[in-house]
Amino acid sequence: MRDFRNLREQLLRAGIAPRHVSRYLAELRHHYDDLIAEEHAHGINGPAAHEAANARLGSNDELAASVLAKPELRSITARIPWLVFGILPPLATIMCLVVLLIVMVLVAIWGGAIVPDHPQKIPTWFAWFAQGVMLAINFLVIPLLGWLLAWAALRQRMKPLWPLLGISLILMLNVHGHFRIEGTRVGADVGTIIPFKSPFGPGGVIDWAAFLAQAGLLCLPLAWLWRSRHKTIAAQ
Repeated sequence: MRDFRNLREQLLRAGIAPRHVSRYLAELRHHYDDLIAEEHAHGINGPAAHEAANARLGSNDELAASVLAKPELRSITARIPWLVFGILPPLATIMCLVVLLIVMVLVAIWGGAIVPDHPQKIPTWFAWFAQGVMLAINFLVIPLLGWLLAWAALRQRMKPLWPLLGISLILMLNVHGHFRIEGTRVGADVGTIIPFKSPFGPGGVIDWAAFLAQAGLLCLPLAWLWRSRHKTIAAQ
């Protein structure tokens, strides 16, 4: 059986989308099996059949050339990495922050924890829920986005500089949140280093505790990416 791993790496490094690479290799394996069957039908067996099938199929460079000649098969990650790793990570961070805050407010109103114009004691369940949302903002969303960038870079065999750029931009935002209860009132302070004014708190403030914790968590996907790249290179 012919090993197409080197061809796979060649195509991925050239920017071909992984889904196209997988489909192309599946077609090649099927075609290779047909060639082997034809050689067997002509009375050629063993290594000689594989050598003949390989010769008829062509070299990896020849097989790759037919795909590389179609630029439309390149992935968005390879074509516009500055968008995937430069612009989208900060925007995704902010969008996740907004979604979590909206969910927290809707749950509070739906569950009766907060009734507009009717101050009441904040139930314990909502306090725990809100603290969980803040923990997600501080220590879950950021690492998950970092893992996503590392996975995308490894999947497309991108240079580590690109995911490092995206992770650095996410970290520089220093998105952080704190929840507190003041009698019958609740407070949710959410901020970033970007100066702004909002109902949830001031911007332009850095939370060093959250920053250092996020930096430590974001080192994990980078370490995984570095280790996985070296394993891939060693396996070739």
